Amino acid sequence: MADKKLGFVKGLFFGKVNPGLLIPYPKENDEESQTIKIILDSLKKFARERIDAARIDAEAKMPQEVISGLGQLGILGMATPEEFGGLGLSQFAYAKMMEELGKICGSTATFVGAHQSIGMKAILLFGTEEQKKKYLPELATGAKIAAFALTEPNAGSDAGSIQTTATLSEDGSTFILNGSKHFITNAGIASLLTVFAKQEIEIEGKKEKKISAFIITRDMPGITMDREEEKMGIRGSVTNGFRLENVRVPKENLLGEPGKGFKIAMEVLNYGRLGLAAGCLGASRRLFELSADHAKQREQFGKRLCDFEMIKHKLSDIEIDIFVMESIVDLSVKTADRKDTDFSIEAAICKVFASEALWRVVNNAVQINGGDGYMKEYPYERFLRDARINMIFEGTNEILRLFISLDSIKNVGIELKKLLDSLKRNPLVGVFKVIGASLKKCKGKFCCCDAMLPGLDPALKVYAKKAAVLTKKFSCRVEKVAMKYGRKIVDKEFMQERLSDIAINLYAVYCVIARAQHLIEAKGKPAVEKELNILDAFFDRASARIEKDLNGIFKNKDKVLSAISDKIISG
Repeated sequence: MADKKLGFVKGLFFGKVNPGLLIPYPKENDEESQTIKIILDSLKKFARERIDAARIDAEAKMPQEVISGLGQLGILGMATPEEFGGLGLSQFAYAKMMEELGKICGSTATFVGAHQSIGMKAILLFGTEEQKKKYLPELATGAKIAAFALTEPNAGSDAGSIQTTATLSEDGSTFILNGSKHFITNAGIASLLTVFAKQEIEIEGKKEKKISAFIITRDMPGITMDREEEKMGIRGSVTNGFRLENVRVPKENLLGEPGKGFKIAMEVLNYGRLGLAAGCLGASRRLFELSADHAKQREQFGKRLCDFEMIKHKLSDIEIDIFVMESIVDLSVKTADRKDTDFSIEAAICKVFASEALWRVVNNAVQINGGDGYMKEYPYERFLRDARINMIFEGTNEILRLFISLDSIKNVGIELKKLLDSLKRNPLVGVFKVIGASLKKCKGKFCCCDAMLPGLDPALKVYAKKAAVLTKKFSCRVEKVAMKYGRKIVDKEFMQERLSDIAINLYAVYCVIARAQHLIEAKGKPAVEKELNILDAFFDRASARIEKDLNGIFKNKDKVLSAISDKIISG
């Protein structure tokens, strides 16, 4: 795949903003919007009649009629090109569908995401024409179900340490796979598995073990399914481990280039994280609807719950989280649909922010509903159990925070190395280059400012100016961190977490400003008073978090926290 343009968040690490990703606000395709509406209306009707979320959860089973019905509606092949039996719709359309499923049933959303966001995605992105023709039509209709098999008993977040092996047969016609996979969603009902294994690759005359991706079908001898896992939440989704014992996979079932499996897996997971975030948004919307209705109807001490200030606070917090989620997911999905821009960091931020926001939302919803929120008779406890997994799968939020900071800061390190190398080659010229780069930074040529967001309404410029100052501070801290620690930054996880949280909050701020501008243009300022209040409240909180993390980069209690933990472990 061709190299892509620098993503928005990676630019922030340099103190840069790409205004073209924000303003003018990317719009949906009008023709596709009509198609999306038809699909969502059909899905809502189908859900009312056929998807019983409480029953699916209680029985811990996904009914075949639900799977078949989703296939008939086209839900299982939304992103698959029409030539291969799908609807050929955008990532934006897919996100809207996942959002709706998130409202309806966490188990069903998980099943669909595992099948379409990741299970068959590698074939869509990296498959040959022959592979696409052979497998996609049946996957798009739900006649066959797909799963994504990367995780192993001793390789969860550390995907690079997988132990499953792929050995090319002596005649070169097949790969022989041995190993085991763990916690694989849809594995028990999947006919097709995207499996990752290490094979020996010759690189510059040396043999190295690199990860490759393979298409495996359940009819291949040597595949043994383990028992189905019993889970806290998303109980209706099917989760199994399985073992591979001398499974012979035809050479033509290799996905992409040999040894490029890790890159394939990460690219697939980028899309999976966007879909997961959309599902979190949908669940949050439903929880808000239920909680707001309860707060309006329930009376205590002669007043409605919604008239108590602490309940108002909780309802406001939920509404703010939802608006920010909407803004981040919408812009990130539309960035993915551009096809020319790296959105890997934005996808990770979507997943982290949305999963943690949903956890806050469900906690507030349970509290607003009091005793009812704790009882199985009502949906809140199911939403709570379903919500917890989102901070774990598709990359734990801790690992994604490391990814956000390290993958972004490495670009800064590369640029600094170029300057330092220049200094070594020609000290005089090098000095001028370093000074020149610093002067440009001081003059703001490498830093964002409100002028880089063209056409902002005056009501939004104050936020853009403050965001510019925070972005400049951030990029200067990043540069200092890169110069001070170099490669040792890999071991500075306290530092990485702060940098990631700053990036997450900055991205959220810019997304909310851009969306507020879009709403003002579409509806007029008087009609978006609530949204402007949300922007004001969120910006106040986000900027405070950013300042705290900026100040904590070099002045903190990290050693004290480590000492406490070390003492616990040592007994």
